[in-house]
Amino acid sequence: MSEANFDLDSADKRRTLWIVLWLNIAIAAGFLASGFIGDSNALIANGLDNTSDAVVYGISLLALNRPRSWKRGAARFSGGMLLIFAVGVMLDAIRRYFEGSEVTVRPSHLDSGFQLPVVWQ
Repeated sequence: MSEANFDLDSADKRRTLWIVLWLNIAIAAGFLASGFIGDSNALIANGLDNTSDAVVYGISLLALNRPRSWKRGAARFSGGMLLIFAVGVMLDAIRRYFEGSEVTVRPSHLDSGFQLPVVWQ
């Protein structure tokens, strides 16, 4: 997709990004609160995912009128943040394992390891 066809400078598109940003913040707060109350690693992971999405939308709003190099840096930051969250979730799963909790690790949990080369391209 060419950058000329992907214009986010209109007020409607900015408003949409703001709406999605606040929706992700609200969803993340709900997931994180219920995850901590219910001691659920899955809900906490979903909350962290929505938090990272909210940060990405915030960075996207900041990057709209910036040069292409700034946008690339913002995309790398977003990808790196997702990897940090994934490592945190895996460390929590390991902690739960040693504390005697039942931990289920699926191939989808390991997906972030495959995303590392994409972030640093």
